[in-house]
Amino acid sequence: MLDVKEAKIVMISLDALNNILIAADKLEQKPKITAVIEQIGALDTIEKLQTHTNEEIYQKALNIIDNHFPLEEEEIVEIMPETNPQGNFQLNVAASQPVGGFKF
Repeated sequence: MLDVKEAKIVMISLDALNNILIAADKLEQKPKITAVIEQIGALDTIEKLQTHTNEEIYQKALNIIDNHFPLEEEEIVEIMPETNPQGNFQLNVAASQPVGGFKF
């Protein structure tokens, strides 16, 4: 139902899915439901809906992903380098050089 052309049907389906996930959370069954959603490929479809031209569909899809499918710890990537006590960035250039330096 999430890949039909009619925007109203997609919005109703997203609302229903969100309500199912809210109810599953209250019943402590959310991990089971989210696993099934991922297994059947519905999460991929919801992610694709984040690029939908209809702003309301985009918002509903984004809300479902943000609230019910958070990034797992290993997926979160630190992009800011560490800082020293003075607040300057600590770039570890030596770690990215090959042993013996570069040879041109």
